[in-house]
Amino acid sequence: MSDNVFKFPGAELNIEVELDSQKEHSEIVYAIEQMLHIHCKGIKEGIEKVEWEHILDASFGLLITAAFEAGMHPEELEEMLHSVVVEEQKYDA
Repeated sequence: MSDNVFKFPGAELNIEVELDSQKEHSEIVYAIEQMLHIHCKGIKEGIEKVEWEHILDASFGLLITAAFEAGMHPEELEEMLHSVVVEEQKYDA
């Protein structure tokens, strides 16, 4: 009976595993952003008194909650917010 084990004397393997590539991370973030946008549009259309300003305020609250859930410290979140550059993009429709 064999246990199918191969031994390589002196061989040292240096293996690095990247669980979340930057491309995959960006794709996941984009997908979540799209889902949240669709959900917010549904809330806006479905509840008469809701305005985009309400959704904006709620989104800031969610941002802070998500940052803490992700293990960020308040100083890290503040630093991240100070580094944000906002540009309006126009699309030809």
